[in-house]
Amino acid sequence: MQAALAQVKQELGPQAVILNTKTFYQGGFLGLRKKEIVEILASREVNIVDTPPSFARQKETYARHHISGRSPLVESKSPPPGEGKADEILKELSSLKSRVELLTREYVRDPDCPPALSERYELLLKAGVSKLLAKKIVGAVHTDLNKADLENASTVEKSLAQEIGKLMKLSGPVKCDGGKTRKVVMTGPTGVGKTTTIAKLAAHFSIKERRRVGLITADTYRIAAVEQLKVYADIIGVALDVVLTPKELREAVKRHSDKEIIFIDTAGRSQQNRMKLVELKNFVESAEPDENHLLISTTTSEDEIFNIIDKFSIVDVSSFIFSKTDECTKPGLILDVLASSEKPVSYLTTGQDVPDDIEVATEESLLNLLFKDCAQ
Repeated sequence: MQAALAQVKQELGPQAVILNTKTFYQGGFLGLRKKEIVEILASREVNIVDTPPSFARQKETYARHHISGRSPLVESKSPPPGEGKADEILKELSSLKSRVELLTREYVRDPDCPPALSERYELLLKAGVSKLLAKKIVGAVHTDLNKADLENASTVEKSLAQEIGKLMKLSGPVKCDGGKTRKVVMTGPTGVGKTTTIAKLAAHFSIKERRRVGLITADTYRIAAVEQLKVYADIIGVALDVVLTPKELREAVKRHSDKEIIFIDTAGRSQQNRMKLVELKNFVESAEPDENHLLISTTTSEDEIFNIIDKFSIVDVSSFIFSKTDECTKPGLILDVLASSEKPVSYLTTGQDVPDDIEVATEESLLNLLFKDCAQ
């Protein structure tokens, strides 16, 4: 404080008037090693002509409008007495405030905040990672690396990738070992791409891996979905059953017992409709699935995604598939979901093309998605 007061006297002279002082802590990297900042608002001594009480309110109004950059509602034909002095004070205070802000910015530049790490922190925020999680990731890197390594952008990037990797829970692709029939269910809200995703996976296992594949759809609420899946089934040469009840689903599963893998499409359900979710639960349980993938569109808000995960837990989800990653602007939300959920991610869908626009979720694919704008 004494040093700051001395600087004020040096800047404004011995007659400087201290108007206000404030001490606070600022700077430091992610809250570490904060610095004490002293902010002093002062002015050179100015003799102000006394004004009648009746004018005090006028001067206050004028000053308020002057500060906000707006003109008074009624223009005065002649300036009130003392207006010049008030204007002079306001200008001087404004200039002094700018100087204080500049000094503050200079003082809070933290040499302990490595540029390479700071840039990555900003990139995480830009990607949609929450501030809390971004600070946790970057803080871990800051703690693990020594000062020399923190100045090396390549080392920082490698360490950051490792910290992010620790948060990623990966289930790998759908399991199909050639033993007993593998039953795979797709669930999720309406419009997230369940039918297209099933077609992609069915085509992949049938054409590329030469597996015996069966298709079942319980999504009879949308005629277009059934017709769409029929077209895909014909193209890739697999059998498709359409079922209306849990009992029919059980029977269809038995008919496909000669298959190595069965993909089961379900009707999209709103997470707000408890009754429909219970109905979905009955369908899923009747199939006795080995895997139940919950599809989540990455174009959905983070709050809504967590709501979906919470409500769809009724159907015993085994892993997530994040769809429409080619459309999302905040891929970082995937990281927040994986960091706070016990469930892993299995696939990412990247477009509409069947069967190509789907990939197994890996650390590399998630990192590429997270920092996809870095090269732009």
